[in-house]
Amino acid sequence: MAGVERLFLGKAQAVVEHAPLILSEADCIAAEHILERAISEVLLHRTS
Repeated sequence: MAGVERLFLGKAQAVVEHAPLILSEADCIAAEHILERAISEVLLHRTS
């Protein structure tokens, strides 16, 4: 069963769904980079 976690950053929010997925190492790295970029964009937007 997938759960949902919400991360609230001011008016922006990120939703992460937890599901029993099996990802390759490359997929994990790509997902990590996407999440890092998304968080950076939100933080940059908040400070400008």
